[in-house]
Amino acid sequence: GRIQLKADDAEITYSVSLESVLQGHDNWVSSVHWFNVNGTLQLLTSSADKTLIIWTPGSDGIWIEKIRTGEVGGNTFGFFGAKFSPNGKSIISHGYYGSLHRWNQSEENDRLWNPAVVVSGHFAEVQDLVWESTGKFLCTVSHDQTTRIHAPWIKEKQEVLWHELARPQIHGYDMHCV
Repeated sequence: GRIQLKADDAEITYSVSLESVLQGHDNWVSSVHWFNVNGTLQLLTSSADKTLIIWTPGSDGIWIEKIRTGEVGGNTFGFFGAKFSPNGKSIISHGYYGSLHRWNQSEENDRLWNPAVVVSGHFAEVQDLVWESTGKFLCTVSHDQTTRIHAPWIKEKQEVLWHELARPQIHGYDMHCV
């Protein structure tokens, strides 16, 4: 189809067509997140099937599944959403019972994503999360009526662990987005 947009007396016409249908999840897809890696777009999808998939265009331009990760057992409602960290080396996803999950890309093998320690604290559905633009902290909102800020606690010669640092807003209603 054709889409016509008009802004400030400038008229622009776009032609929109279906490029491809991505098939790989076994249940409904809850979120998509684009990320540019050295000029190549990647797409991160999260699903109720308890998986996350990173899609990339193949040499023929067709989008293919590059990486599939997720959870086995436990979190029966899958993931509500997922986001790449600002540097693209981590993924954080959020689930129905307030759970957060994190995977870090291996430095030796870019196709290997390892589970990592992640912050916790919400006791109801985490609805949305946003990274600070340089990855210094993470902001989450939940149906537990809180907005929380999480950041790394860095100690010399010890593993870096993330902790909840603040609850800048505690509301009388469920939060849906940052």
